[in-house]
Amino acid sequence: MRIVFFTLLKGRQWGGSENLWFKTAILALKDGHKILIIAENTLDSKNLKQLKELGAEIFFLENYLISYKERLFQIFEKAFAEKKFLNVLNYKIHHFGPDLMLINQPGCYDLVFNKTITDFLALTKIKYMISFHSYVNDNVLDKARTELMGKLLMHAITCFFVAKKQANTILQQLKIDLKQISYIFNPLNLNNTTYLPYPKTNEIKFAMVSSLDMNWKGHDIILNILAKPEWTKREWSLAIFGTGPDLGKISDLIVQLNLTTHVKLNGHVKDIREIWSSYQILLMPSRVDAAPAALLEAMACGRTAICTNIGFVEDWIEDNENGFISEENAYEAALNRAWLKRDKWENMGKLAAEKINKDFPNSPEKDFLQQLIK
Repeated sequence: MRIVFFTLLKGRQWGGSENLWFKTAILALKDGHKILIIAENTLDSKNLKQLKELGAEIFFLENYLISYKERLFQIFEKAFAEKKFLNVLNYKIHHFGPDLMLINQPGCYDLVFNKTITDFLALTKIKYMISFHSYVNDNVLDKARTELMGKLLMHAITCFFVAKKQANTILQQLKIDLKQISYIFNPLNLNNTTYLPYPKTNEIKFAMVSSLDMNWKGHDIILNILAKPEWTKREWSLAIFGTGPDLGKISDLIVQLNLTTHVKLNGHVKDIREIWSSYQILLMPSRVDAAPAALLEAMACGRTAICTNIGFVEDWIEDNENGFISEENAYEAALNRAWLKRDKWENMGKLAAEKINKDFPNSPEKDFLQQLIK
C-alpha cells in the first residue's frame, strides 16, 4: 500500500501530535508499505533520519514554496503564483501514486489555513482521512472557513479524534452531522507500564508535566492557588517538568508569588518513569487539552491526578475513585478536596494503573495502521 502522511505542524520541530503518525509510518515501512511524508517545515532531525533510513520519501512543502514563492511574487501576480504552488503539490503526490492520504493536524483547524493543501483536497479523487489532536472552546473560524472545513470533513472517508468531547465540540462549531468518525490513541512516552511503588515522604510532592504554554496548560492557575496563605503553611513542593515558549513568564510568576522555595522548574525529562518514581500526584489545571498523554503516563505508573474536566479526562478518571476532576473555574476546590484525602492517594493510584492496563491498547500505532489499511 502507498500512503501519504501530511503533517501540518508549524513553528516547532516536534510535538505530541506527531507521535502516532510517526510510529505508524515506521511500522508501515517495516511491513513493506511505501510512504511519502509531506511536511510544512523541518521536522526533528533524529526522527527524520529514521524515516529516511527505512525508505520514506520526505518533501518539505513550505521550504520549497517559500524559496519558489519569493521568485514568483517578484514576477507574477499572487493568484498565478498560488496556482504554481498547487501544481507542484499535485505533481509530487500523483507521481507517488498513493492509495490513501492522512492529514494530521496538531490542532483542529490547521487545514483551512493552508490554501495549497485545501485546494488540492477539493480537487483530488484520492481517498483521504483527517486527524484532530486538539480543540478550542470557542469557534475561531469565520463563515467561509467554517463551511470549507465542514466540506473537507464530509468528503473524508474517516475523521480521527482523540476524545468524544473534542469531536462533539468541533462538529457543533462546524454545524455538521458526521458519521465517519473513529477514535485514536496517541502512544505513551513510557518504556514499560508496570506499576511504580508509591514514594512515602512527609512532604507532599506534586508534579506538573506539560509543555510550558501557560494559557493552555494553566500554570498560572495552580501557582496563584499555591501562593495563598493556607497553602504556603502546608508541607509540599511542586516540580514543573517540560519546555516551551512561556518558560520566562512562568519563572517570573514563581518569583512574583514568592514561591521559589516551594516550586522548581526542572526542564524536560526524557524518562517519564523517573519522574513518577519520586513524585506522588499530577497537577493538571489545563484550560483546553484534548488528550493529555501526561495523564495516562502518570496513571500507568500508579499515580493519580487532579484534572480540570477537559478532553478525555472523564473517559479515564472517575472522580474520587482513581483521581480528582475539577469543574470549570473550580480547581482550587478540587485541590483542597484532594489534599484532605492524601491517605487515599496510593490506593487511588493503583486503581488508575489498573484502568490503563485494562483499557489502553498495547500498540496504538499497530491498531492505527490496521485502520488505515482497512
